[in-house]
Amino acid sequence: MDEYILANFPVTEVHISTIRQGDTILHTDGKVRTVCNSNISRGGFGDTLFNDSYKSGYQLVKKVMI
Repeated sequence: MDEYILANFPVTEVHISTIRQGDTILHTDGKVRTVCNSNISRGGFGDTLFNDSYKSGYQLVKKVMI
């Protein structure tokens, strides 16, 4: 399934702070995931997505453009 999505939809790299509810990402574990509010944490120590800080924002998030 993931290979199908990646072959047919463009993937762009964006900063973690730009990810919103409803976005689809290619997570660091290699799985394609849809983001909901409970997966995003914005706080004093920075943003996390699925409990991953993406190296405190230095690692870009791979967003699947569906």
